[in-house]
Amino acid sequence: MVIDFQEISDSHAFENFCMHLLQEMGLSIPVPPAIGPDSGRDIVCEEPSKFAQKGYRWLVSCKHFAGSASSVGVNTDWAKPHKLIEHGCNGFMFFFSSAYTEGFRASVESICNRTGSPYKIFNKFDIEQILLSSPRYYPIIRQYFPISYERLVTRINGDQCCNFLTPMDALYAIYVRSEPFGGIVYSVMGECCVEGYLDYLDSNGIEYGMVQIRASSYV
Repeated sequence: MVIDFQEISDSHAFENFCMHLLQEMGLSIPVPPAIGPDSGRDIVCEEPSKFAQKGYRWLVSCKHFAGSASSVGVNTDWAKPHKLIEHGCNGFMFFFSSAYTEGFRASVESICNRTGSPYKIFNKFDIEQILLSSPRYYPIIRQYFPISYERLVTRINGDQCCNFLTPMDALYAIYVRSEPFGGIVYSVMGECCVEGYLDYLDSNGIEYGMVQIRASSYV
């Protein structure tokens, strides 16, 4: 694997990673992860709806076993239909930093078939595929997998993007794919010129990711 999930230190950090990944995938988070008893849910996420106040809601469970390389089985996680009602959700979503057993998958499928509830399961390979699929996910890789990030990204210019940049300006890292199906490269730009570059990317339909790496010093 290219992404090393052992770089995420603990279960709470993994839950926060899953939350930020879901947000980048276009879902909102009405119930974020919290430390302590969670009443049978780690996250509640919601897909937007054009015709209803409340979107399609998923009850999200996160299990972080990357350090032990243990698989998730029926003794460590399962679909709980009554929790869908309790949290006002429509379906189950599972995020695992390791593999899961066939017994777990069959159990979830059986419960969901009986209750008419959909489910989605993402293991470490599925999550990695999402992260590597688009430049927009690279700020998340930078935040949660700094060692893996250094192996993946090539820097293509220095900090100065134009003659108007000053030490007081904010700096942004902009990620784009070098060519179709090529590697991800990033350039560092100041606030003096980043807006024009983003306009260029948007107008040409080029997918990108962006993260602020230095705040403005102007008062």
